[in-house]
Amino acid sequence: MKKIVFFIAITIISCSRATGQSCLPQGITFTSQAQINNFQANYPGCTIIEGNVTIQGDGISNLNGLSVLTSIGGYLGIFNNAILTNLIGLGNLASIGGSLLIGDYNTYGNPVLINLTGLENLTSVGGNIWVIGNNSLTSLTGLNNLTAIGGNLQIGGNDYNSGNPSLTNLSGLDNLTSIGGYLRIYFNQALNNLIGLESLTSIGGDLSISHCQALTSMTGLNNLTFIGGSFYVGLTYYGGNASLTSLTGLENLTSIGGSLRIEYNKNLTSLTGLAGLVAIGGDLRIYDNDALTSLTGLDNIAAGSMNNIEIRYNDSLSYCEVQSICDFLSFPIGTIIISQNAPGCNSPAEVLAACETLGVESAVQAEGFSFFPHPFDDQLTLKFCMNTTGMAVAEVFNTMGQRLAVLLNKKLPVGTHEISCNAGHLAAGIYFLRLQAGKDPAIRKIIKN
Repeated sequence: MKKIVFFIAITIISCSRATGQSCLPQGITFTSQAQINNFQANYPGCTIIEGNVTIQGDGISNLNGLSVLTSIGGYLGIFNNAILTNLIGLGNLASIGGSLLIGDYNTYGNPVLINLTGLENLTSVGGNIWVIGNNSLTSLTGLNNLTAIGGNLQIGGNDYNSGNPSLTNLSGLDNLTSIGGYLRIYFNQALNNLIGLESLTSIGGDLSISHCQALTSMTGLNNLTFIGGSFYVGLTYYGGNASLTSLTGLENLTSIGGSLRIEYNKNLTSLTGLAGLVAIGGDLRIYDNDALTSLTGLDNIAAGSMNNIEIRYNDSLSYCEVQSICDFLSFPIGTIIISQNAPGCNSPAEVLAACETLGVESAVQAEGFSFFPHPFDDQLTLKFCMNTTGMAVAEVFNTMGQRLAVLLNKKLPVGTHEISCNAGHLAAGIYFLRLQAGKDPAIRKIIKN
């Protein structure tokens, strides 16, 4: 009987070790190569570290002693390792519950780390990913199986010391489809394109790209359709992207939940890459782009989706009379600042005159289009004028530009009409209402309680 009990006990222990064990709920910090080499002896059977893991030491040259790890419950921080060139010892790591921090703002990164090889089995990161201050990093190869990031993705820090000066593209992120938080790409001086982000379709927070002095276009973001926050191409307090000449690569972007700000990109000549954009939930700011001559590319933005417009200090900008700007000027619903550009785009009055001269259709007739109440509950009443007998169509779109409902689709005679529409089936939130009455379209932002 004792032999049987002993055999069962040994079997249980063996099975436990084979399937892996959890350990270190308080986390662990590795500061020497010896600690890493002795990890499996010091913590036998441990494959899942429940707490945070920090790897930070001048003498750490490899992570081979951590090859048994399959999961980390907290964050994984890899900071300031003077001779670490790769992450090969993390080859069995499949998930990180917290953040993956390869460098940080205080201690910066890993000066000789060339790529992220060793993270090929990593499929899930619950928190943020930071890649900051890694001077020799040339690619993000190693993150190839990562499909989603729960938090933010930041590549480069807030100054040249915390950038990744050798990074030329974003290869390695090829399977990443969504980012729950923001995407920031700052101070990567050699980055000349965004190749590697081709699978990315949505960003939950802001998209900010600034101080990437070799970047010439947005190629790589070709499948991005939605930005939940604001989109910053250059930043007032950091500056722009000195070599950026176009926004090619953004052709499928249809909706920005926050503001669109394009600032301090001195060689930017074209905005045509934004031709698919139909909605901005915040402000439009085009500021100090010396070579920009035209706003062509912003034509299809619904004027009613924008809050305020600021177009200033664009020395070569003379053509501002695109449809969206003309519509906004015809029926301003926010602040308008247009000044210090080239002749033709130096004041709202000058741009509006150009709109009328070129015969750009105003989205609002003189007699106007109104609706009430605002916000509304179930019934929304539309008031508008028909100049000719024809179809009147009222449609509701969400902030992603998707049509949700048709409130009105009816042939009406000449005259003023006041029509009550049932919109009770819509969930509470912000929408865009588009009315096509005769030939004149009008778009308004509406709010349902």
